[in-house]
Amino acid sequence: MKILMTGCTARHVNSQRLLYKYLAGSDVIRETLKAAGHEVDHRFVYRDEYPTIARKYDRVLCGMVKANSLMSVHINQAMSVLNAFPKKRRLIYYDDWCCFQIPSGTNYALNNWEKWLKWRYRNTKQENLPTAKELIVMEKMFHELLHQAPKALAYMYDYADLDAFKKKVLPGEIIRYDPSCMLKTVKYKPAPERERAWISATLHKHDSWFESMAPWTWPVKHFGNKKRGQPVLTEEQVTEMYRTHWGMITHGYPDGMLGWWRVRMVHAARMKCINLVDRKEANLMGAATPYHLDLNDVEGQPDGQLQEIADAQAKFFLRKTWTRKRLLSTLTTAIQ
Repeated sequence: MKILMTGCTARHVNSQRLLYKYLAGSDVIRETLKAAGHEVDHRFVYRDEYPTIARKYDRVLCGMVKANSLMSVHINQAMSVLNAFPKKRRLIYYDDWCCFQIPSGTNYALNNWEKWLKWRYRNTKQENLPTAKELIVMEKMFHELLHQAPKALAYMYDYADLDAFKKKVLPGEIIRYDPSCMLKTVKYKPAPERERAWISATLHKHDSWFESMAPWTWPVKHFGNKKRGQPVLTEEQVTEMYRTHWGMITHGYPDGMLGWWRVRMVHAARMKCINLVDRKEANLMGAATPYHLDLNDVEGQPDGQLQEIADAQAKFFLRKTWTRKRLLSTLTTAIQ
């Protein structure tokens, strides 16, 4: 099947002009569909293509983000492309846990149309502004999405509460998938000595979460947020940090977003690094999970006990991730 993959953000259209370069959800989806034998054209679509674009592809897969996000730079293009395809050939995907804000962001744009347009296109060149026809299409598509969205792909772990997730995002069928098996395998080699410190690698601010978990005895090393002066690491560098440190952190997400797939959880398990997850996330994993940890369960333990915790988490987590066969089968069925 030939699939056009596009969307609302720079990553959604496969732009290489990015502030942060990391393994994005759109990359994972593209490579998974290719592995399933589909031809995927991941790109921006120009307005002169709109009239005939649906003749060239079997499906369109459109990445979504809230309309009032700074990242929604290509939202006009995304809505025009969705509109160009028959409804039965449209799919959307969520690749960021903030997708729960999409309904409110869409409503905000509709209820503050002129104000939103002025904000969204405040720095846009004249030739790139939406045409009158495109504005009509965009408004129409916003209403359609709020009423009944196309089938949506969303990556999350099996323990995630799918019903709670559905209540947070656009109305429509949700296809859950776990792409962990598609990540490049890095062979684990025990570090001669591991530092007693926590690694926090994230783009977002989690100050209140850190305060809720205090007091911390081990130092916390922060990475990922360039605007806060933090070093930005590659995926390989983050993985190496997990290998050479005893602990890493999986911060809390809002209710309904718990169980959202995060690459750091896979890297931590593969590197046998203790993962301090949010308490709500641990509760969702079940009573028997070795992820029920407080700081005092970890920071005061000898190395041997720390290794036992790390080994137990790795075994528990990795055996619950999806197999390649299940993943490819799920996504192939989803796009039919």
